[in-house]
Amino acid sequence: HAMRALLYTMMMLLVITFVWGVIFSNFAKQDDDLKDAGYSSVLESMWILLLYGVLLDAVADALTKLKEISMTYATLFLVFIFLSNLTMLNMLVGILCEVVSRVTQEENDTAARQELELSVTEILECYDVNDNGRIQRGEFQQMMSNPDLAMILRRHDIEMNDLVKLEDVLFESPEGTDEEPCFLFSEFLEKVFQLRGGNMSTVNDIVELRGFVSKRINHIEERLNLRPHIGGFTSESDEKPEPPSLPAIDETLLGQIRTPMGQHPMGPVRFGGGSTSSDTFQAAVLTHLTAIRDDQQTLRKEVMQMHDQVQELHDQIAGFSGKGVSADNVE
Repeated sequence: HAMRALLYTMMMLLVITFVWGVIFSNFAKQDDDLKDAGYSSVLESMWILLLYGVLLDAVADALTKLKEISMTYATLFLVFIFLSNLTMLNMLVGILCEVVSRVTQEENDTAARQELELSVTEILECYDVNDNGRIQRGEFQQMMSNPDLAMILRRHDIEMNDLVKLEDVLFESPEGTDEEPCFLFSEFLEKVFQLRGGNMSTVNDIVELRGFVSKRINHIEERLNLRPHIGGFTSESDEKPEPPSLPAIDETLLGQIRTPMGQHPMGPVRFGGGSTSSDTFQAAVLTHLTAIRDDQQTLRKEVMQMHDQVQELHDQIAGFSGKGVSADNVE
C-alpha cells in the first residue's frame, strides 16, 4: 500500500510539473525577461520548478526574480508550490495512517488473543480430568455445555455452534488407527481463534477441509462398497440413494409358506401339511425372512444417515465458497 501511494504521488507531481512547465515556456516565448530567467523550454522550466518549487531550494530567490518580471508569474509559481507540497503531504499522511492502522490492528489482535487464552485456559483446566494439559473428546463435549465458555466466545465474535460442528474434524482418528486424538491447550486455542468472525479463509483451511472430505468419502465408500471414485456433489436436489433390495430367496422355499387371504406376507401364517419336520422347516424359513427384513430396515437407516453426512459436507463446502473460496480450489 505504501509503495502504491508513493507511485501515485510521483505521477501526480510529474503531471503538475509538466503542466506548469508548459505554461511558463509559453509565457517565455512572449517575454524575453522570463526567457532569460531560464524558462525558455518545457524541460528547463520543469527543472527550475523541481528545484525551487518541489524541493524548495532557495525558493525566495526564484520568487523575487519572477516578481521583478511580473506579479502574475510569481502568483503562478506560488500556486505550483502549494499544489506540489499538498500532494507530498497527502502522501506522507496516507502512509502514516496506513502504518498506524496496521499496527493498531495487530496490537488489538494480540490483546484479544491473550485475553481469550487466559479466559479459556481457566475453563480448560477445570475440565482436564487427566490433568495432562490436553483436551480429549469427552472433555470437549462436557466443556461445550458450559455457559461461561459460550459468553467468552461470543465476546470475541466466535459462535459456540461453529466450534461444536468441528468436533468430528478436530477429533478425527488417523487412518489405520482407532486411537482418539487429543490436543494441547495451545493447539486447541489456535483452532478456536481461527473461528473468529471476519477471518479470511486460508489455503491451510481448504487443505484441511479437503483432507476431511476425502476421509469421509472413503469411509462412506467402504461402508457402501461403492466404486473406488465418487464424483463431486451436484446440488441440494440430489435424490437420496435407493435402499438395497432383499436377497433373492429360492421360489421352492417360498412356495412352502402359505399366507392367509388379506394378511401381510410377513404377518401370521398358516402352515400346510401335517408333518412336524415340514412345520419346523417352514418356521425356519419364516425366521430367516424376518431377519432379512430387519437387516434391510437397519441398512436403510444407515444409508440415510450416510446420505445426510454427505449433504452436510456439501453444505460446508458451499459455506467456504460463499466466503470467497472458489469451488475449483475446494475440489
